[in-house]
Amino acid sequence: MFDSAAQAAARFAGEEPGNVYARFTNPSVQMFEQRLATLEGTQACLATASGMAAITTTCMALLNASDHLVASKALFGATVQLFTSILSRFGIETTFVDGTALSAWKEAIRPNTRLFYVETPSNPLTEITDIQALSDLAHQHGILNVVDNCFCSPALQKPIEFGADLIIHSATKYLDGQGRILGGAICGPHDLLKEKIQPVLRTTGPTLSAFNAWVAFKGLETLGIRMQAQSENALEVAQWLEAHPKVQRVYYPGLQSHPQYTLALKQQKTGGAIVSFEVCGNEATQRANAWKVIDSTQLFSITANLGDTRSTITHPATTTHGRVPAQARQDAGIQQSLIRLAVGLESPHDLIADLEVGLENHLTPITTNLTPITTISETRLSQLRQSGWHAELIHSQLFFGYSRLNGFFEPVRALTTAFPGKFWIFRVPELNGYWAQLGACTALGFTPGTCPQFRKHFLKIQTFGSHILFYFFHGLNFFRPLGELFFNRVLQLHEFRSTQCA
Repeated sequence: MFDSAAQAAARFAGEEPGNVYARFTNPSVQMFEQRLATLEGTQACLATASGMAAITTTCMALLNASDHLVASKALFGATVQLFTSILSRFGIETTFVDGTALSAWKEAIRPNTRLFYVETPSNPLTEITDIQALSDLAHQHGILNVVDNCFCSPALQKPIEFGADLIIHSATKYLDGQGRILGGAICGPHDLLKEKIQPVLRTTGPTLSAFNAWVAFKGLETLGIRMQAQSENALEVAQWLEAHPKVQRVYYPGLQSHPQYTLALKQQKTGGAIVSFEVCGNEATQRANAWKVIDSTQLFSITANLGDTRSTITHPATTTHGRVPAQARQDAGIQQSLIRLAVGLESPHDLIADLEVGLENHLTPITTNLTPITTISETRLSQLRQSGWHAELIHSQLFFGYSRLNGFFEPVRALTTAFPGKFWIFRVPELNGYWAQLGACTALGFTPGTCPQFRKHFLKIQTFGSHILFYFFHGLNFFRPLGELFFNRVLQLHEFRSTQCA
């Protein structure tokens, strides 16, 4: 209600501050905007009806027909659809590039390029882009760098500190944190938001409702503690998955095996709460195996949403990225074997037990049959290599790895006597990804006293007297001296997996 016709006219003309119409001025919405802007460290924020509304409004406000934008291949499926199927109808062209390769962004720039758009971490493979480097490149060419901060939220990452111009949020996810509402937001400089983007928001109407704004506002009060707790749970689940014989690969920025692990440490406070992994299987069985694991869970909610305090699980290739063309999905690295977890606040031990049911009961392992070999001739060694085996003789011990297992090496004697299919090697992070045995560790000064620093990586370690004991925790609940499992040499190896799944 206005006090007078004159006041109404002044408000509508922008000559007097105050609320005008709920579609674009509402006190509950403004409270949410102010709090989120403060958390992100930006001058202003505009709330929208959803995360996709935030992206669409940004593009409609800042791009014109014949303009060009460059985006990472690793994007949420609906964002890909927006760029390829909708913006293209208005004469706006998109070039998709490898988000981690700065040279690819540079090569894609055209005279009419106006925006860079990137998710970091990306959905669903948690790909990390160097925000500062990308922002510097964008600004050298007069381009705005737009960063989707949905997976981290300002509790874990503030893109503005690395030069980003605009920050996109789906408030539906971690900002609310309990799966109660739909919402989105755009954070950035006051002039850009108020002069360029707000007029589009005001006219087209993809605005956040007052009630949803209040719910999201309350959600921000617990954002920090939720993100910290969920990140800790996610790390524990990711470490367990990485050591599981029926998991081919794990995507989590908090793991040292993540290709952008160092960059993630620089940009983020933690690895976040999203963990994706690929189950084993061949081309014909990948999807079925993934679905079996998903369907067997009881604690995880099967839904494409994420950011809830309750853990969720989904199959990206047929849900979040189901409408993305198969080739584009393949280019983005999204396989039928991929499962995405959004880890919540439940006990990580309960979540692990829930996943274990599907992995253990529904995926059939095929154990490599090995024959103990104590001696071998150079002729036989050559024959093994020609038939697809990688083989080396080191101190009279035969080390082998089948090419389908990525050329990993391991002593035959150890594998044939220590339960084939359940054998796992201890990783020593301080050796820069090398695998080491007890003698090498001792020579480099690693003692039982260093076990605590190893314990946070992959495996469970105990000490017994002067021995370091290694715990098999996938089906074999007993300890063995580390020295029994390794030979007197440091090997440049990766994790050996002697099983695959049918």
